[in-house]
Amino acid sequence: MIRVTLVGEELDGFVSPSAGDHVKVFLPDESGESTVMRDYTPRKYDAEKRELTLDFVAHPGGPGAEWAMHAQAGDELEFGGPRGSLVIHNPNGRWLLIGDETALPSMMRRVEEASSDEHLQVLALISTEEDKLPVDTNANVRLSWLTRSQRPNAEQTRATDAGAVINALKANPPVPGTFVWLAGESDMVRQVRAFLLSELNWPKKCLRAAGYWKIGVAEGHEKFE
Repeated sequence: MIRVTLVGEELDGFVSPSAGDHVKVFLPDESGESTVMRDYTPRKYDAEKRELTLDFVAHPGGPGAEWAMHAQAGDELEFGGPRGSLVIHNPNGRWLLIGDETALPSMMRRVEEASSDEHLQVLALISTEEDKLPVDTNANVRLSWLTRSQRPNAEQTRATDAGAVINALKANPPVPGTFVWLAGESDMVRQVRAFLLSELNWPKKCLRAAGYWKIGVAEGHEKFE
């Protein structure tokens, strides 16, 4: 991950009440002649300092990652939003967060903002042990870093493999009343969502799932109702 902190008077009045928020970042394409848009989670905002933190997954080829990997102090970044926020309330205070690297900014923000009376289970899908991130929270958190299968196939193909997540859910299913938040590569999300609904009989009202990206598609966002 690459962390970039934006500062400036233009950030005065910025509001992001939900860890599921996103801003639309405007970036040059590979030719540099036109603009592409990508969504990123407001990782943290300090209103007093007017500082907005964004985390980028470091991977070659993506316009956001390429910008972040070459960013220097003084560079400008244009963005808009968040246009709206969905703040989910669960009276039980129990949450299960599932996602891959693209969902880490949302999940880590949610964990860090959680109160001491909340209980969170986190299943974070990563490629290697070196991809683990530190987290500081007052909540009761059980954080599991799940490494993808290291079969000799393409890394992108492994990104769709939901096996590690499903096995973790079989071994330690969430307790009733837990709200499940799920995001990441679309095919992986679809498989995990199907397992939750069909195998664990999880109620749809306690589940929110979204595909943050899809292999082979530049703008691969997908919502699951």
